[in-house]
Amino acid sequence: MSGRLVLVRHAQSYGNLERRLDTLPPGTSLTPLGRDQARIFARTRSPRPAMVIHSVAARAAETAAVIGAELGVPIREVAGIHEVQVGVGKPQRRRSGCRVQRDLPAVASR
Repeated sequence: MSGRLVLVRHAQSYGNLERRLDTLPPGTSLTPLGRDQARIFARTRSPRPAMVIHSVAARAAETAAVIGAELGVPIREVAGIHEVQVGVGKPQRRRSGCRVQRDLPAVASR
């Protein structure tokens, strides 16, 4: 069997809007703009996919649900596919506005 794998990052989430690094599932939901972004992607996507799979993150599930509904294709959650989690330390806000965990070296050494 052959086919094409298209990877799509989730649409805008409240975590993005708040400039917060949000890697611990389930995470934040999509914003209204994020739902519109997913809808636009689905309407401009060609060829139509056979299925849409997503991680356990709420923003990924919501993006997939919008795309799946627009295209009339099934969606499926797959455990084990998700962003790297940055640890359990207290989130800190950086100058860039992104919040990061202080224990990043522990993640990099795994």
